Amino acid sequence: MKKRFLSFVCAAFAALLVCSCASISEPTGKNNNLIYGNISFDFKCFPNNYGFPETYSDKNGIEVVVQNMNTDKTYILTSKSNGEISKTGLPDGIYRIKRIKKEQKMEFGYSVDIDLSRDDIPLLNTFQFSPVEDSAVNLGSLKLQINVKDIDPDKFTYNYELSIINNYEQTYNIFADAHADSSWQECDWFTPQESLKR
Repeated sequence: MKKRFLSFVCAAFAALLVCSCASISEPTGKNNNLIYGNISFDFKCFPNNYGFPETYSDKNGIEVVVQNMNTDKTYILTSKSNGEISKTGLPDGIYRIKRIKKEQKMEFGYSVDIDLSRDDIPLLNTFQFSPVEDSAVNLGSLKLQINVKDIDPDKFTYNYELSIINNYEQTYNIFADAHADSSWQECDWFTPQESLKR
């Protein structure tokens, strides 16, 4: 009985993994554009008694908030376990990355929210893109590095660095591996800069 239950749990987990990789909507009438990228999060700290790990890396659960500069409406792209961030069917307009957020859970029930806006990261002030009909915009890969400088029972201080890696082919290959049967592969793919010229 235990063996059968374990097999069921393993099969359900495997199905969940397959579904989570295949959850990007296929191109249709309203979903006629795709925004796609990859993001990772690296956390570094010094030895401490607060449950903060000395090093920690993750790709899952990072929120990238994009804003339509014409309407000010925001949309959240939340990363999956492989770092994918995506959105289909965004309305027309020029978009910018407004904010990057990551909840960091520690030991002993301690958790902190990393919440960085465009004011915190001037590099984001020039990062803009525009959805293109029947096409995909490749945002490339973003890497967020957090370095803890000081900790006390109520707060901690850190500095941060965001890298935007314009290796668009590598990001596209992540998509192709995770979504081998997707019709988006047959569409044109543009960089953010190219999308603004369409």
